[in-house]
Amino acid sequence: MNKKKKTDRLRAGALGLALAFSITAAVPQYTVFAEEAQEQNSSAEQAEAALTAMPRSPQNAAEAQAVAEAAKLYDALDAQQKDEISPGLRAKLTEAQQQAGVVNRTCGDITVSGDLPWYVQFTVEESDDMSAPSGYRVEAPYEMHLTNLLDGSDYDLNGQAVTVSMPKPEGDTYESYTILHYLEDGSIEYITPAEQDGKLIFQTTSFSLFKLGGSNELVGGTHDIYEDAVRPSDSESSGSASSSSGASSGSGNKNQASSGSGSNTSKGSSSSNKNSANAIGTVPETGEQGMKWLYGAGCAVSLLTVGGILIHIDLEKKRSRE
Repeated sequence: MNKKKKTDRLRAGALGLALAFSITAAVPQYTVFAEEAQEQNSSAEQAEAALTAMPRSPQNAAEAQAVAEAAKLYDALDAQQKDEISPGLRAKLTEAQQQAGVVNRTCGDITVSGDLPWYVQFTVEESDDMSAPSGYRVEAPYEMHLTNLLDGSDYDLNGQAVTVSMPKPEGDTYESYTILHYLEDGSIEYITPAEQDGKLIFQTTSFSLFKLGGSNELVGGTHDIYEDAVRPSDSESSGSASSSSGASSGSGNKNQASSGSGSNTSKGSSSSNKNSANAIGTVPETGEQGMKWLYGAGCAVSLLTVGGILIHIDLEKKRSRE
């Protein structure tokens, strides 16, 4: 009997130890499960809070960044957790991502277009580097980049072409413009932009330093490119200038006449006056026309004189007969 009791006690002790070991082993595992569940709940709560706080229609780069942060938290959830997010918040995220894609394509008054994910943000910073190759004058140097808002890394186009649009400089004083693209290997890519609605448009497959260079500056720094046809205002100015030149040349002719060289100078002055008259659309009276007028007047006087003499002779004859 005593032996049986002793055996039962041993069995009970062994069961107790086994149960204790089982409980001890289960506690850490349960703790891990509990921590994971808490983290999952915390992640879901953080994602839900971020989705609630983000703007539905972002209007600037900061708000687009807030949408990217909320999207990162949501994407980190598993399928079950995502299903637990309300349909309204999921729809809000989709709408906010679309609008963020629009905002991320513009920086200031420069835009980029192409097949880019919504979370790729286009950034432009003005540079102080005004150096340029011979024959070009830098009007606007820019550092342009694409950034992945989900991880903060530079976005690589991998050869994909995108289109950049920038406004033409104020006070357009060049016949043509060239985009100088400074590549990573130190070389320069020369891009001829298209001009449309006051903007310069070009394509590129990578982003770095871009300089807008002007070439063939217009004479006088004028801001307008005039056509070949003569404008009325320009003609009047030309006529006034030519008249002044003709007057000055005439004065010079008088001085040169005394030295025996007035003939050629007078012809040049007459030619200059004719060109000036044609430019402003009027033909002033020339010396040749004056001579014709004097010739006509002389003929008239001569005829009158002859007529007077004939009448005088006739009267004298009548008197002698009487």
